[in-house]
Amino acid sequence: MVADNGVTATPAPLRDDLLLLVDGHSMAFRAYYALPPTLTSPAGEPIQAVYGFLGMLFRVLEQHRPRLLGLTFDQGRPFRHDLFDAYKAGREDIPEDIGQQVTQLRRLLTAMNAFQVSGAPFEADDYIATLTQQAVDAGLEVLILSGDRDLFQLVGPRVRVIYPIKGVQDAAIYDPAMVEARFGVPPRQLTDWKALVGDSSDNIPGVKGIGEKGAAGLLQQHGDLDGIYAALQQLPAGMRAKLEAGRDLARLSHSLAALRFDAPTDLDLDALAWRYPRQAVTDLMRAEFGFESTIKRLPAAWAED
Repeated sequence: MVADNGVTATPAPLRDDLLLLVDGHSMAFRAYYALPPTLTSPAGEPIQAVYGFLGMLFRVLEQHRPRLLGLTFDQGRPFRHDLFDAYKAGREDIPEDIGQQVTQLRRLLTAMNAFQVSGAPFEADDYIATLTQQAVDAGLEVLILSGDRDLFQLVGPRVRVIYPIKGVQDAAIYDPAMVEARFGVPPRQLTDWKALVGDSSDNIPGVKGIGEKGAAGLLQQHGDLDGIYAALQQLPAGMRAKLEAGRDLARLSHSLAALRFDAPTDLDLDALAWRYPRQAVTDLMRAEFGFESTIKRLPAAWAED
């Protein structure tokens, strides 16, 4: 590592008290759409999602130096579909090759001894929420790498979210102050905020006619969804009518937006303490992916040798 003055700087030591959690599908999708499909393996298969994902992961590791690493993925039918058939309806069909690339990515991560967890009926966000709560309870700090704003609900004094803002290169790190500046409410109120506003990306309906500023104002004054409905008769007639008409959808939207903290996973510090076999990983990257430049960026501090 070379500092701005040209002097070689000693890398910071790894932090035993820092856990990096990666939202696997979210970041794979980011990489897939940010990079051209002309990136192919020696066999001619597209690999831009794998290439971009590893680039983002290695960059964050080197910048923040966490000893602990975990990755979560979506798999199977989530329980939220049982609450609302149209949950996530309207999304574009997932290209076939991105599914294949995620499979390749997970196989490579397995070869790298990286901790991975997934499984229906919970989603990747629920596994992240569960591990985050367990880590905070254990006195750790948590960094979450994700392009999903749902995870801003978890931000707190010991939890931050690294959120890509352009392609796979630039990212913002959201702390509680940044979340409140963006949404008008602190992280603990985001579930109620989303219950009112909805989320078109997940097809969460919200309350028709309630926008972001209106939702923030209601929560600032009344605290949460229950407080808002308890004070319904005090609200202006137009706002009251919208909330009365959307009461059931608000409750449904709250259930869809709320993260779960009971996904079936445990904070296993030995499993999360990442170390990878350099030679085996190098051989796999070269033979199956042609990742010569990525091999050069393999993070040395985490290598077994």
